[in-house]
Amino acid sequence: MFLQFICAVFILDVSADRRAPKSVYRVAVYDRERDDYIPTFETYLNEVVGPKFNPPISFQTGDLLEGSVQGFDFALLDTRTTACVMAESSSWTPIATLCESGGGDACDSELGAVIFTRANNTEVNKLKDLKNKKIGVYKTQYFQSFMVPNLELIKNRMIMMADAAQIQTRVGSTSAYREVISGDLDAAFVSTGKLESLERLGIADLSLIKVLSPKDVSSSGTNFTERLSTPTYPQKAFLFSGRREDELVAVEVSDALMAINYSHPAAISGEYSKWLIPSSYNHVHQLLEDVGYITTNSTTKARTCKGWDSSTYETLSCPEGYFLHSNETVWKQCREKNITCPDGRECLCKPCKKAKKHEVQGDSGICSKMNVCYNTTQLEPVKVSVTDNARTTDTLRYDFHATSSVENF
Repeated sequence: MFLQFICAVFILDVSADRRAPKSVYRVAVYDRERDDYIPTFETYLNEVVGPKFNPPISFQTGDLLEGSVQGFDFALLDTRTTACVMAESSSWTPIATLCESGGGDACDSELGAVIFTRANNTEVNKLKDLKNKKIGVYKTQYFQSFMVPNLELIKNRMIMMADAAQIQTRVGSTSAYREVISGDLDAAFVSTGKLESLERLGIADLSLIKVLSPKDVSSSGTNFTERLSTPTYPQKAFLFSGRREDELVAVEVSDALMAINYSHPAAISGEYSKWLIPSSYNHVHQLLEDVGYITTNSTTKARTCKGWDSSTYETLSCPEGYFLHSNETVWKQCREKNITCPDGRECLCKPCKKAKKHEVQGDSGICSKMNVCYNTTQLEPVKVSVTDNARTTDTLRYDFHATSSVENF
């Protein structure tokens, strides 16, 4: 009994000596989700972590505006924004990965995308069959429902941005299902779990669809129970700003989150099962680089992400060997091809073209290097047009070679 008493006093003394650098810690949460997570990041952390410091500390949630974590100590971020924040600021690091509720203790710690068509569509059986077809997506800014499936198509030699007849954006999961079934769309992309949710609500009959490139194993090697067409990536991350003086607080926060189970009121409110040891987001970063969403300044080496407020055109990119048409050209291509764009949507009709970085046009068409570009007679004007498909700001230098002389201009 005496030893137990001494031990208890020792523990209390250690807790009393803990002092945090400040009294209030701010947690960034998306505005649309803030009410769902207040029980976790305010009520729960204030009750469990706050009293472990003297004086007690508190936690307050704040709205995450356009993906900016400036002024925050912690942040709950989606997969794409996690990779972006880590790319732009090396100090921010995940301390937990969210496991969304799969019912009871079961949960989904990874996400992917589903590429689907009608079950009776005999023309589309493989990803490459989507060439010259109409595809519905939600938004080109979205990681799970656009970037992931887009890259999967590229890996299968189907360049959606150059090969699909039309890409319709602003197509939600319900509309995607209904319009694929009706034949208004040949195929659509949705996030994993969306089709199953529609089925539970009685909106969808999934026997009427066909998943392209189906998979039943996640990228981590675990069985994946939902419909899936692509590699999988980790769910939302809870990140710490990395300030050295706040590391003890971050450790306590991480431990507290790991102690939550699916029956806890905080988990029920946030619709998750538990928190896991943080996943690696390196392959998310790599994907964002591959699709041109993260860019690196060639001079400063600083990395930046395209913002949430970017226009659809600003988020578009083309794979190597392909180049994006001008903004003006992109938005008139569907009309020129007589392909109707439904009201309320933005439509893309082959916004990328296969071409060389620089193209020279002579009197007989595109002129290849060291080939004859123009036939003329002495004193006759020669007109040659040069197209910079990459639209770089580089200074271009061209040599004009004639039969007996070379002029630089």
